[in-house]
Amino acid sequence: FVGKGMLTAAIAGNVFASPPADHILHALKCVSKD
Repeated sequence: FVGKGMLTAAIAGNVFASPPADHILHALKCVSKD
């Protein structure tokens, strides 16, 4: 659950692995644009 005004994003990685840090950073930059 993500409440109103909170960050919302989904970043997929390879199976059984975390997504790369640059993908996470890119997603954070995209969802924080207002």
